[in-house]
Amino acid sequence: MKEGKFITNADGSTTFTIDDEPYASAKQKYIERAKEEQSKTVTLDLEDGNQTVYPDSGKVLSEVEITKPDTLLPENIKKDVEIAGVVGTLE
Repeated sequence: MKEGKFITNADGSTTFTIDDEPYASAKQKYIERAKEEQSKTVTLDLEDGNQTVYPDSGKVLSEVEITKPDTLLPENIKKDVEIAGVVGTLE
């Protein structure tokens, strides 16, 4: 079982430790052991509103790449309308 305690540092500040290791370091080690990282590539899909990308069960996302549909081109969007950073030129 892990033991947590507060210690007083030489400068008078207080640090929380777990098994005599500063909390932030212990927490990071726990996270690194607990979850495997993964990266995902998804296609932009705003049909139902904002798009949310979730990691697979038991994993954390380290990177997400959102690919632009091939049809998301200025010539396919009404002039001066911006969709996902693409400004239309269609008259």
